[in-house]
Amino acid sequence: MKKEKDIYRDAALIRKIICGEANDLEKNEFEKRIKEDPDLEEVYKQIQDKSYLQSHFENYRKYSWEKAYVRFLQQIQDKSKPSRVLPIRRRWTVASVAVVAVVLISFSTLHYYQSKTQTELHTNVINPGTKKAKLSLGDGGIIDVDKQKVDMIVDGVRVRYREGVLSYEPTNDTRLQTKESAKAASQANELFIPRGGENTLILSDGTKVRLNASSKLTYPIRFTGDRRVVTLEGEAY
Repeated sequence: MKKEKDIYRDAALIRKIICGEANDLEKNEFEKRIKEDPDLEEVYKQIQDKSYLQSHFENYRKYSWEKAYVRFLQQIQDKSKPSRVLPIRRRWTVASVAVVAVVLISFSTLHYYQSKTQTELHTNVINPGTKKAKLSLGDGGIIDVDKQKVDMIVDGVRVRYREGVLSYEPTNDTRLQTKESAKAASQANELFIPRGGENTLILSDGTKVRLNASSKLTYPIRFTGDRRVVTLEGEAY
């Protein structure tokens, strides 16, 4: 009668060989084991059958893996009862069926964690090119320009957002400002692009700036004097 450690070892060797991870010593060990146990050789052949695996995955998915395996071990370890023979193609022993269970569990666990990792990665990635941006106003307000309508007059400049472009357009009031009032400091705005996004900004002097992901540009609503000063963190062109 096979011991629990032998069942685990058989299952581990089968998994490694099928996955191409077994070294020469492990391959030789497995060849020796299947010569001593014909049922193990039959298990190995069945495990390589994709349709067989698929049907068992469907069956095992309906039950608790942990409870099912505990039942296998209880049957194996109960010496007071004769070994139960199960009609699986050839009449395998319970130990052979336990090997199948352990192999299927190991494959399913591996598949679960791989699928979970891929799902998490897919969930966390924002598609490149998404038109996302946050506009911070001089009064402390914050606007998600891709979610809220932006069309307002601020400091004599029309600020609006359309189809991925945030623009600052001088109005007639701006153009008619006296030289003295034009020298007055203008409010500063800040446009932040989150990871995976992008956006285009047209400043009040007509300069077009394209901001890449994880970038931030701080700039005046309108420029005064001869200087054009902005502050960039990240990438823009």
